[in-house]
Amino acid sequence: MNPIEKLIDRKIEETEFELLIKLKDEIYKLNNHLNLTRIPEDLFFQRHVIDSLLLQPFLIALNPKSVLDFGTGAGFPGIPLAIFNPNIEFFLYDKSKKKLGAVNKIVKFLKLKNVCVTEKEHKTELVVSRAVAMTDELISITKNLFSMCGLAIKSIRVLDELKVLNNTLYCKVFSHQILEYPYNSVVLMYSNTEISVEPRNFQLIWTNTPFK
Repeated sequence: MNPIEKLIDRKIEETEFELLIKLKDEIYKLNNHLNLTRIPEDLFFQRHVIDSLLLQPFLIALNPKSVLDFGTGAGFPGIPLAIFNPNIEFFLYDKSKKKLGAVNKIVKFLKLKNVCVTEKEHKTELVVSRAVAMTDELISITKNLFSMCGLAIKSIRVLDELKVLNNTLYCKVFSHQILEYPYNSVVLMYSNTEISVEPRNFQLIWTNTPFK
């Protein structure tokens, strides 16, 4: 199985793959006029799609009905996750109206009926993010936006940020075991209550005891 199929835990459907190709083409078409991404086109699947889908095993395990992509930027991780989860409602939020305008064009082009591009923060079951802010700031601004937990794609440096964080939330860091994906992204899960989860192809590498 390729990395995408390992993360979604099934075979990729032809319609899903076609949507990913259309997503790539539209991103780089708009990128000629907008600064949506600095990742070269030949690394699109590795650095944007697979990196976003690192959260898919967590969505499978947690089974939310609604997800807020906080600081969606060019639509990541929200759009790839929405493609593979048509029964989940996704809200894509960013403070940049220019980026939201581009993301809205992409969502309409892909005809994703389970995605809402919004200028307002919505409270949902899950909040997801990727490369949005330092960990303390991210937790502070999103901790009241979810009923279940927050999931953030981070670099391994998140461990240093967590060690000096006076946190009242439960935090866990998971590393992936996708050998075909060479980058060291990890997933931070933070929540108001203890959540027991065992996402496929991930292992728990750090956890805390929150101050109450």
